[in-house]
Amino acid sequence: MTRTGSAHRLGALAAAALLVPALGVSLVGDGSAAAESTARRIAYTCTTPELTAQVVTEVAGVFPASGSVGAPVQSALTVTATLPETVLPALGGAKSVIGTAALGLAVGGAGLSTAVTAEELSVAATEVPEKGELKVVATGKAPALTPVKPGDLTVTATELTLTLGSATADGPPLILKCAKDDGQDAQLVKLPVTGRNLTTVPAPSGTLPVPTTGGKPLPSTGTTAPGAGEDQQLGPLARRIRYKVEGVSRIKKMESEVKIGPGEMLTEVIIKLPVGEIKGDLTLPPSKGYFVLFRFVPNNSVIEFESVGQVAGIIERGQVKATSKMFIKLRDIKVGGVPLDVGPNCRTVEPAVIDLVSAPPPPPFLPTRPTPMSATYTIPPFGNCGVTEPLDSLLTGLISGPGNTLNLTLTFLGYE
Repeated sequence: MTRTGSAHRLGALAAAALLVPALGVSLVGDGSAAAESTARRIAYTCTTPELTAQVVTEVAGVFPASGSVGAPVQSALTVTATLPETVLPALGGAKSVIGTAALGLAVGGAGLSTAVTAEELSVAATEVPEKGELKVVATGKAPALTPVKPGDLTVTATELTLTLGSATADGPPLILKCAKDDGQDAQLVKLPVTGRNLTTVPAPSGTLPVPTTGGKPLPSTGTTAPGAGEDQQLGPLARRIRYKVEGVSRIKKMESEVKIGPGEMLTEVIIKLPVGEIKGDLTLPPSKGYFVLFRFVPNNSVIEFESVGQVAGIIERGQVKATSKMFIKLRDIKVGGVPLDVGPNCRTVEPAVIDLVSAPPPPPFLPTRPTPMSATYTIPPFGNCGVTEPLDSLLTGLISGPGNTLNLTLTFLGYE
């Protein structure tokens, strides 16, 4: 992995980290068991080629209360790691870090005896103190496990790998390889499984990893194999988020600015690698505009922005690119204090297409951090304007054309 590729990957995973806790846990089992939480304090000895550090962790899991033979059991994990001050110099002066954790898990019972890895636990952007301990929190999902016999299914934490890089600059990440210290109880769950032994085992769907028993594959859980390459994708992590939207648009021909919002956008943010998605419904209130025509004639109007369809775009390499289509509608126009009756249906003959982009990293896009976005767009010609006389050409000549700018900020209001 290149240094730049590593930083971009860490940025995407940091965004995923903000979504995982809020998504809750999909527990696939007998459909009736409630979720249970467990936590263990586990000490590790972590090393790099340059240093050795004692790292204390709390590993917490959310598991179903019980499971059924043949039904995948899914769980969520949180690893809170406290790094000693001796690790700080190895971070290269980073003011904040993002990253990943990979937690080994030993699985036993219920017909299973295997080792799996929770590969993509994600660390959100965390401020690095000037001195003292650094605490990072990694969250994500464990691989789904499918019992093949009744009994007690156990999951025990084993080795840990922490990968941390600067949240605001490219550079090689710090990779800590951690071995669990001896003499600790690291069992995260002992889960009762009911049902009958599987007599036939369905063929896997082709995705990995697929646990095996007796040399035969267990039913596929649809989990993509970790470590499959640079373009490896996370299972999509989606959440509906409400944003406040406000900003300003500068109309080039009028040499004036129009305040936009505050409005709201209810979005669905889907974090995955290498390209995530964002889409949402944008609602903006009418805006009052004040312009000066011909450099001396004052003009007041109300401008409405009518969204057409959803705002839709992608999240790639820590940057958001989204397209909004809006009709621009005019009403309550006064020129020199005299009303200009444009009628109720005066608007652009087609939607303005506005391609918004956020600033390129650093820092990368995070769903809960204010996100400035900007665009340069063209205002189409106006139509259906004028009650007593046609005003389409006049308004088109005064307002329509390219080179208009829009600057908006998305501010996180909460999850839906």
